Parts: sequence; structure tokens; C-alpha cells
Amino acid sequence: MRARAWRLCVAAFACVAVLALAACGSSSDDDGSSTGAASGAGADSGSTSGSSDPSNKSIVVFTPATSNNYVAMWTAAAKDTLERAGYEPRFYENNFDQSEEDQQVQQVIASGDRPAGFIWWPSDNPAGIASVRRLSQIAPVVQTNNKVLPEAQRYVKAFGGVNDYADGVATGRLALRMRDAFRAAGLRFHSPEGNALIVTYVPGYQAGIDRVRGIEDATRDDPFNVVGTVVTRFTSEESYRDVSQALPGLKDRGIDFVIAVSEFPAIGAIKALRESGLTPGRDVGVVTGNCQTNFDLINSGAEYGTILQSPSIEGQTAAQVLAKVLENGGRTTGTDTEYTLPADPDTVPELPAELAYYNYMPLPAIEAGKSPAENKRIVAESRLWGQTADELCAR
Repeated sequence: MRARAWRLCVAAFACVAVLALAACGSSSDDDGSSTGAASGAGADSGSTSGSSDPSNKSIVVFTPATSNNYVAMWTAAAKDTLERAGYEPRFYENNFDQSEEDQQVQQVIASGDRPAGFIWWPSDNPAGIASVRRLSQIAPVVQTNNKVLPEAQRYVKAFGGVNDYADGVATGRLALRMRDAFRAAGLRFHSPEGNALIVTYVPGYQAGIDRVRGIEDATRDDPFNVVGTVVTRFTSEESYRDVSQALPGLKDRGIDFVIAVSEFPAIGAIKALRESGLTPGRDVGVVTGNCQTNFDLINSGAEYGTILQSPSIEGQTAAQVLAKVLENGGRTTGTDTEYTLPADPDTVPELPAELAYYNYMPLPAIEAGKSPAENKRIVAESRLWGQTADELCAR
């Protein structure tokens, strides 16, 4: 799958590989914009049964560091949801480092701790399979943020969180609408298709692989001329550094659009573009795959739009799925089944009585691209599950 991500780079330009990372994750071939359950096998997910004590209300959650805004909001929502359901969650944080996360798993196992269940957010999905196998021998495991790999399905009872492929599809479609809007406004592109720079996550981080695949598929019939791909880490500072290093090599070809898989890469890219003499929103269009801090860049017009991938809703979804798994003995409708929760503006939906294996949060787009006053109105009126966009994404 990694190879597909790099096919976005045109042959005339070598991808810029500046090691890094970012936050968000799972995948399926759904666009994530509507609700529905796929046909199921009507059987257990195939993961191991675990040996948790039913009277034990302890939950252990493994996540990246809450110094990342997205993870902090995810953690707060998961904690609140689990506590409301009567559980006592404990969190182990790693610095987006799978070896550190693996050590934490070993510590939990060695301590003799036997919680009712685990929520597992891998930092390196393939490298973390051995740890999730060990956890599954103790209690049911629900994975979040990175899709469950086929070889791990027997150890993971269910998934709850973001569908990264669908996020990529939604981002790609948003980028197509952005290009139409810029063309209608009279922007002269550097190529007939418009030159695009992709800003994504480190190789091996499943979210980036799946999102770029979704962007590629969404734009396949009307592609951009992708002149480069920058790989960056989780912070806007690192994205700024990495995009700044890439821009001189692209100066002669020109950039019309930036498609970023996440907000922090977009923030850094916008700063780098401005320092290179370009004005985002006027000279270069920018879209991003999720909101993460605030909507200042959309309000000002620097960003054309984003996907309302709320960390709060993802944390809530993961916790709801674990509670349902513990309630029904780990039974799902089969590992080939999926369900996307509805994008209801006012009501928090319930999971179906028969739990799908993949349970996805909704991913509505916020498309602005207007005047600052109109952009602010669009953001202010955007709601999901009874909360405003600012409440769901801003921190």
C-alpha cells in the first residue's frame, strides 16, 4: 500500500522524504459521508477471547502523547465516555514511538494487572501486532485510529474511530471543488490540471498511507499534476521546516494547490508558503484532511476547507465500541462488516445492537472559500452530535 501512496508523485520530481509523522486513522473503501452497515458474516470477529474478570471495571488505554492537541481531546472524550459507562480508565502515553508503547505493554503484563478491556492506538501498526497479541490473551482489545491489519484481526475484537481512506476520499473531493472555485475566480494555473503539493505522514504510519490512497482514488478521473510530496511529522514546526526545504526545488514548476492530510502539516505549509512570497487563499489553494486546533485559517480564507474529523468524537466512538464489546461478549457481525455513525447535527447516535467489526465516526466537510465574514458564519453554523465545530476541534 505504501507504494500506492508514492505513485502520487510525478516521475519528473522525486518525492521529498523528510522523516516524520502525524495523527489519525483507519481505513475502508467507503467515502465516509453516509451511514450504513455492510453485509456481515454473523459471527464472532475471530479475535481471542481474553480472560478478563467481568466484575473488574478497569480499562487500560494506550495512546500517543497528549502534548499533541488531537490526542489530548481524544483522551478527554474517551475518559468521559468510559467513566459515564461505569468504567475506570487508565492511560499510557508514548511519544509516537512503538518501541516505547511495546515497553508499556510489557509493564502492564508484568504487573499482573487484569483489566476488563484495552483500547489500542498503535504508533506503528505492523510493528505493534506482537503487543496486541499479548494484550488479547488478557482481555478484549478495541483498536482505534489505525486500521486493523488482516494479520491482527484475530487479536482485535473490533475497531472504533476514523476511516482514513474515507477521510482521504472526502479530502480529494474537497480539493476538486477548491480547484473549480479557483478556476472560476480566474486563477491561472501552472499546468492545465493545476500543480499540487501533497503533505503527508511518515512512511509506515497507516493513516497517511490510507489517506493518500483515498485522495488518489477521489481525483483519479480528474487528477491534479502532483509536483511533489512532503513527508513530515506531527507538529506545525516540523511541517514548516520540511515544506520550506522542499519549496526551492519547486520554484520553477510552481504550486497552485496544497493538499494536506492533517491540520498541523497544513499550518506549517501555509507559513512556509507565506515566507516564500505566496499568499494562501489567493495564489495557492489549501485543503486539509482534519481540523485540529482552531478555524482561524479557514475564517481568514487561507484554507479553503477541511474535514470535520473531531478528536472528541473519535475518542467517544472508541470508548462506545469497547463498552459494547464488553456488553455483548465480543461478538460482532464479522470482520468484513462496517458501520458509519450518522452525521446528525444535534443528536449523539447509538451503535447498532449487533456490532459491526469496523465502526466509523462521521466525516462531514467544512467548505468555505468565501469572504472572512462568510467563512466565519459557515464555521459557526457547522454542528455535529450536538456540538459546534469549534467545540469539536478547537483547543
